[in-house]
Amino acid sequence: MGHQKKSLISFCLPCYNVKDFIGACIDSIVCQKELDSFEILCIDDRSTDGTYDELLAIQASNSNVRVLQNEENKGVSFTRNRLLRESLGEYIWFVDPDDLLYPNIASTFLVEIKKNKCDALLGNFVRIKENEDTSAFEHRTLEINPPRPMGTNLPNDTNGQKMCAIWAGLFNRGFLVENSLIFNEKMSVYEDMLFYFEIQQCSEKIYKIDTPCYFYRERTTSVMHTYSQKKLLSTYFSTREMLRFFMSFKKFNESATIDETISLWKQSVVTALASLQDRKFIKSQLEDLRSEKIYP
Repeated sequence: MGHQKKSLISFCLPCYNVKDFIGACIDSIVCQKELDSFEILCIDDRSTDGTYDELLAIQASNSNVRVLQNEENKGVSFTRNRLLRESLGEYIWFVDPDDLLYPNIASTFLVEIKKNKCDALLGNFVRIKENEDTSAFEHRTLEINPPRPMGTNLPNDTNGQKMCAIWAGLFNRGFLVENSLIFNEKMSVYEDMLFYFEIQQCSEKIYKIDTPCYFYRERTTSVMHTYSQKKLLSTYFSTREMLRFFMSFKKFNESATIDETISLWKQSVVTALASLQDRKFIKSQLEDLRSEKIYP
């Protein structure tokens, strides 16, 4: 496939320090059966562990892989937005580069999203340990149930645990572009949760299918599990962005549920602020929170 030809699916991978996992992730996409027109678009966010060199080596041996690199480290939200801009596919599958696609599932999701004219089709997922072998799943026969409107339900793993799993399925790229649906670049955590809630405000054609489509790898060394003052500060700002969204959403939703959600996120904002060490910064932020009637 030439790099400038239109693809049916763009698998979009925001890559940062995943050298040990990126090869397996891309293999899990390349090995999908009955998938004819696709690209694997990888953007390296200035990794420091050799991820970019690994991506270039993979690109050299696979014409479906296209590799770009940010000019500087910009974070996952910026990188996902760039992936959306640079992608060539009619449909988008956001894949975290340390995870895996479920064997031979992409073509099934493609058939269902087209048949049901969905704006998004999300499935279930399987949690795996950092170095868990997934080969046993290759020969399992999956039962494909008809998709149904997702409503306010979250995607869940095969044990029923919920998650805002934007990576667990396909999005119609036209739907995202027409509604200016992008990731909030002020956020480094919860950005997928905010994106998930925003797409629900734009369409009633967000569908759910019970079939697992994705392996979510639980890593102790991932960005999500790395804590530092810089990370905690970013978490605080991300939490405030989530609270702003729900407070603005209250204009359109006067239910008791939204009041409860706002109350919980107010608590989260204060908790995130309390985790910081810069007392001068904390004092200034408390003044802001009081002026916005968030705290006390």
